[in-house]
Amino acid sequence: MAKKGNLRKDNLSVKLEDGTVMNAKRDNASFRKTFTDWENMAKGLSGDTIGHYRAKDISLYEMFKQQGVAGRVMGNSGPAQRNKGGVEIFKMLRKIKSSREYSTQELDWLNKLDKLMDEYGKPDNNLNPANIYFENPTDWTEKGTVLSTEPVYGHYRTEDYQDNRADKVNKDYPEGQDVPAVSSDWYAGSKGQAKPPYWQAIYGDGTGDVFTGKSLHQCIKEAIESFNSLEFEVSKKTPIRIEKAGAWQKAMQIDEITEIVTKWVKAGPNRNGNFSNKLCVNEIMSKEHSIEGNESEVVKSILEIPGIKQDIKKIWVKISRRQANRMAHEVASKMGVETKGIRGFDVLQFVQKEETPEEEPDNKKAMLKSWKEILII
Repeated sequence: MAKKGNLRKDNLSVKLEDGTVMNAKRDNASFRKTFTDWENMAKGLSGDTIGHYRAKDISLYEMFKQQGVAGRVMGNSGPAQRNKGGVEIFKMLRKIKSSREYSTQELDWLNKLDKLMDEYGKPDNNLNPANIYFENPTDWTEKGTVLSTEPVYGHYRTEDYQDNRADKVNKDYPEGQDVPAVSSDWYAGSKGQAKPPYWQAIYGDGTGDVFTGKSLHQCIKEAIESFNSLEFEVSKKTPIRIEKAGAWQKAMQIDEITEIVTKWVKAGPNRNGNFSNKLCVNEIMSKEHSIEGNESEVVKSILEIPGIKQDIKKIWVKISRRQANRMAHEVASKMGVETKGIRGFDVLQFVQKEETPEEEPDNKKAMLKSWKEILII
């Protein structure tokens, strides 16, 4: 088993609307290999292996490029509903495989494709490859002329078709044609039951008798998951800015930042009697902060990207002295230390309490009086 350090990791980045750049690492080698394996298996299956009697040179891969995720409706060779997303899907898969830069458009496309495939893959959907419609011969003349048919789905080479072609005698085939039936799992008399090779490649679960690898739909879902499981780090060059209304309250939910503010509150007033906001701000801004647990959601809220599924694990922060003063005022209040903001929290002043001299107890006064009386006597 290879160590993680030996895996090829590619840096991905996304730039938010406010200019903040977030970076992540993805195992792009494995990410690309998923699609490459699918392509290679699909390219290697053609002709009689997938039940093509006439179009023997068309592989499953070529069918996909022409057709996409939807099956054709009628006929017995080659896809009929062209441009159902096949060309576009093919180009996007190639782009995703080679891309080193995270793209929210790519993720959006993957999610849309996944939903589209979910819809096409429903048992009763006519665009499900399991529901490719054919007319299965049920009665024919001695020379093979078909008299009646019934619907069959998935593949046309049924046992009835085999028998019909064997009886179809003409000058080209004086002894009939030898077109053996395919696996009975590839066709069915009702929708949503057949598992022909094209269905196995697009929607299967890897247990097919021809396409034994991950299906395209599984590859798409893995690609989405690989994006959703990324862990982002905010770039030092574009730190999170704690400046909008309410941002400092949210920042206080990040332990490492609150710990720094608390440290400088406990340090007490500087020589001017104020909070040392410059030292506090410098410490906050000079280091990378680790984000744990629900703090990731707090950071997303500050960045105004609450809907993304990825976690944010490390951040750099830019904060003004005024915002640091507000945070220190809140921390001090919880500690029972009185502070007040001056000029809209440009300065945070520690309130010094004046000491009131203790009044001498009555018995001490009485004692002093008695001594005076004694001395006078």
